[in-house]
Amino acid sequence: MSPKKWTREKVIEAIQLRQQRGLPMTVVWRDDQSLYTAAKKFFGSWQGALLAVGVPGARAFHRWSKERVIAAIRDRHARGESLLKTWREDRHLYDAAARRFSSWRQALLAAGFTPTIAPKRYWTKQQVLDAIRARHGRGLPLTGMTHRDPSLGNAAVRLFGTWRQAVTAAGVEVKRRQSWTREDVIEAIRAQQRQGLSMSNIHRRDPPLVRAALRRFGIWKRAMLAAGFQPKTQRRWTREKVIQEIRNWHRRESTTSVWKDDVGLGGAAARYFGGWRAALKAAGLPPRQRTWSRELVLKALLAWHRGPRKAALSREDKGLYVAAKSHFGTYENALLAAGLEPPPRDWSKQEVIEAIQDRHIRGQSLRGREASQDLEIFSAATRRFGSWRKAVQAAGFDVGKRRRRTKWSRERVVAEIRHRHARGWVLSRVWKEDKNLAAAAIRHFGTWSKAVAAAGISLEGGKR
Repeated sequence: MSPKKWTREKVIEAIQLRQQRGLPMTVVWRDDQSLYTAAKKFFGSWQGALLAVGVPGARAFHRWSKERVIAAIRDRHARGESLLKTWREDRHLYDAAARRFSSWRQALLAAGFTPTIAPKRYWTKQQVLDAIRARHGRGLPLTGMTHRDPSLGNAAVRLFGTWRQAVTAAGVEVKRRQSWTREDVIEAIRAQQRQGLSMSNIHRRDPPLVRAALRRFGIWKRAMLAAGFQPKTQRRWTREKVIQEIRNWHRRESTTSVWKDDVGLGGAAARYFGGWRAALKAAGLPPRQRTWSRELVLKALLAWHRGPRKAALSREDKGLYVAAKSHFGTYENALLAAGLEPPPRDWSKQEVIEAIQDRHIRGQSLRGREASQDLEIFSAATRRFGSWRKAVQAAGFDVGKRRRRTKWSRERVVAEIRHRHARGWVLSRVWKEDKNLAAAAIRHFGTWSKAVAAAGISLEGGKR
């Protein structure tokens, strides 16, 4: 599609259309880069274009000096307006202060004001031990603390050396992760078969077993063969086969969702009929209605949290989510009643921007390495904007130049693979450890296996 050809009239029409739709005028550079560039071309600046259209609140561009910034800050304070909310209420002043004094904090100091800094929590050994015991007493998990409670986790490592040593000092026993051998995997598979359990949903029912099988045998099929079983061939679906399997599944009166009981059937129903309800209707069956009690809600929440979760409960099992809110008032109350930890805060884009700007006001670094110490806001920024860099730019700050990308050649890819192999690294985990290398290998050789073969390394047997 050819790029849009702008004129002064078209720019004005586009701005008026944004006004009618209620779209913000402050972030147009992110929403519509073409319009923003055209406005600067025909009117000199975005503010000039807004003035030409007559947008309320638009004002002519003027140059800020250090003296003018200081006078504007003191004027805001004299009018009783908040200096902490300047970035939201008067962005021109805030940006000018950052340009002239390198940061809003420095501008406030130059104007004779002392910025308010939130007190930092300093942990003692006793406070760490008390916090660990409190979590254990409430039945909350004591693993993955760098994600669940970064402040407590980092304090424990700093004061005790490791998280496990801190837990041991608190007198709490943490169940060690099972160390699987090839024989353990084989015996576990045979035990599942003796119980008559289906292998089609083993990845949901017993994730540790599946991970151990992949680690010890490479693929699930080899683990099944080693246990003396022939894996089932993949089912070939038709509309008639889906309807027949749905009727069989319905006759078994399964109490779980089809996505937990037979994910293959659920996916086929979605492909051929557009959804599970439509497939039930085609099979002449009514949708099942679960009657939820408080006890059933708690049991279902515990079962759902133990299994692998690909999305929020409100998306995976809306019926359970609604029932939890109905019986306990809020979803968080239901989790607490079940002895589970409430989910992390669901940040909106605006909340992420405000948190980044608040870091800047407090004089904290906006570089990714330092910001990643605050895992909650860093993760929310990455989730909402795609990367920390984009989130910082959306908050109105310049993050500097990117580091130069590594230029991968065929020879460099081969050399890196040999280097990793010589150090005993697991080559099959390259997508988790070095995505750039994996992408370069596929770009130059077609597949990762061909790149490894070009390096003179065999993936058959042993470490991969």
